[in-house]
Amino acid sequence: MNLFGRKKVAPTILSFNKIEGTQATDLENKSAKSNGGISPQVQHATLGDASKPPEAPAINKAEVSLRQALTERLAVNLRLSTALIIDKLDELVNKVAFLECINARIGIAHHLSYSVAVVNSATEAKRCIFLAAPTVEPEDINGIATLLSKAGWGLVEGSNVWLVSSSLVVAVAQGHVKNSRIESMQKISNDQDKAALWQSFVDVIQWGFDNQSNDIDFVVRAEDSISSVAFKIDGLYIYPGRWKIPTRTMVQILGIAYQRGEGGREPAFNANIEQQCLVDVDLAEGDRVRLRWSGMRADVGTIVTLRMQRMGASTPVKNLAEAGYMPSQIAMFERAISNHGGLTVLSGTVGTGKSLTLSILMSMLPPNIKMISLEDPVEFHIPNVHQRTIVRDLLAHDDADFAAAVRALLRSALDGLLFGEVRDVAAGRVVRAILESGHDIYTTVHARDALGIFARLSSPEINIPKEVLAAPGNVKLCVYQTLISRVCEHCKLTVDEVDLGMSKSHYYNLFESVWGKDLSLEELRFRNPKGCKECEKPELSQLNGYQSRCVVAEMVEPNEDLSEILLHGTRLDLARWWRELSDKRMDSENFTGKTANEVAIFKSLRGEIDPRDVEGHFVSFETLQKRKEMLERQKHIRKVAA
Repeated sequence: MNLFGRKKVAPTILSFNKIEGTQATDLENKSAKSNGGISPQVQHATLGDASKPPEAPAINKAEVSLRQALTERLAVNLRLSTALIIDKLDELVNKVAFLECINARIGIAHHLSYSVAVVNSATEAKRCIFLAAPTVEPEDINGIATLLSKAGWGLVEGSNVWLVSSSLVVAVAQGHVKNSRIESMQKISNDQDKAALWQSFVDVIQWGFDNQSNDIDFVVRAEDSISSVAFKIDGLYIYPGRWKIPTRTMVQILGIAYQRGEGGREPAFNANIEQQCLVDVDLAEGDRVRLRWSGMRADVGTIVTLRMQRMGASTPVKNLAEAGYMPSQIAMFERAISNHGGLTVLSGTVGTGKSLTLSILMSMLPPNIKMISLEDPVEFHIPNVHQRTIVRDLLAHDDADFAAAVRALLRSALDGLLFGEVRDVAAGRVVRAILESGHDIYTTVHARDALGIFARLSSPEINIPKEVLAAPGNVKLCVYQTLISRVCEHCKLTVDEVDLGMSKSHYYNLFESVWGKDLSLEELRFRNPKGCKECEKPELSQLNGYQSRCVVAEMVEPNEDLSEILLHGTRLDLARWWRELSDKRMDSENFTGKTANEVAIFKSLRGEIDPRDVEGHFVSFETLQKRKEMLERQKHIRKVAA
């Protein structure tokens, strides 16, 4: 048996050229003696006769030779050491001289782009190099070898098979690493000053990544000598002291970063205009992020906002309970999953964990169904899901890529689809087509509450007819979720220990006037701004007293009543129907008919969330009190008038 778990095919003409007198068997011995490392002089052996162009009369033999050579070479590489795997784009560009991926040109099936990228040599015509993920299968190699042989391609002399991380294989296969970008990266890496500026940019991104930042702002103050970097962390906008940078240096850093980007319309960074692009960054420990660059001109200068999206990471939260969903809410998800066919939609603002929740849901599906995802980009690696990154909003060829992906999707005999976000008519057509064919769909939209999902999907921007959404079984579950910080279990304060700006009795009266009488308020807990050894963050004192964030969600399971109102009523009718289903008890675990605000109050009554954060996230208690008093007065006036 070989490393692929199948019987090893004996190579017939496979020969490894000696590199400094060392053959493949010697390489393996040296690897074992170096604690998993490998000498840079013997990283890759070369393929002998298989590197020559195939001759027409012997095409079958050439295919067999190429197939055996590739399979054996990959097996040897895998046996040598995982240290051989290239997981950073800079390393790939510096080690492998290629122009672009030729998967599509030679007819390689798209699903293989997750495991193999065949690239053409930058130095030899009709010669190619294999970039293979460790998960590649021998059957895949067999098919690709046949395609290469028929197209008259051979392998380059020298190192021609490289083990590359799956995320890099996908990036190359989808055309995100092209000759122009490679040249730009090489120019930067070969210039010490430019390389230092790029590393400064990477340091900022690494710090943001390590501190769980969703957005990073480079705030260029044109009139000042010093500019700053701000981070959105746990919903707070923070300017850490360490990231005050001379304005001139910041402009240079942004110039190098923009040069490394993709999809920008202008050739260089310009602080005086709005610009967009995508920048992929390799971080420590194999982490990789995609930054959505959005420049905005302001009176004081320019603000470059970088939306950070993690690529191909494993999910940091493993189940819905850990994320913050309550048992009755998890049961709703389980019902949606168990019923075949229909739409499950998550809504919320940017950075509220929708993609994470979807990835957890995918892990709850049975393993014997075929799930495909179209995401922008793939943020989390999901086992048993065939994932594809689709970038639609920046690149000139994005609509063609999207259309091709959709055509392949409809022919793929899928059981279900994870569709990253529905935000336009084209996406709406895809969702409708898959939905009306009886498949499961899991997706996200931007809506301000769970019922708002229907208005969003039926809006002119997406244009799914209400008749489709109201059809029984078409929509299984609508979810609105947001994230609120949990107070630290080790140092959270009681109402007697915290300064509320009012007396305890006054605060209790205010709380009860809004959320109901007969509530047990003794379990209310508040953030300790000093923190403790478990939660103290020296550079981020604004986050002292907190430990992670939890989901607060409202969930709606549509029924015939909802469908009737959706077709013949108004949004106000829909809201009234939903609210009438509530038991009006804020300490009850029955969340039917309750808003996300009320679910957050439930969690604050259990001591998980500071009620002041609930106010800041939704509406202040005093405002709600005034609204309630106004409603009571209006009821009284109508009663007197009657």
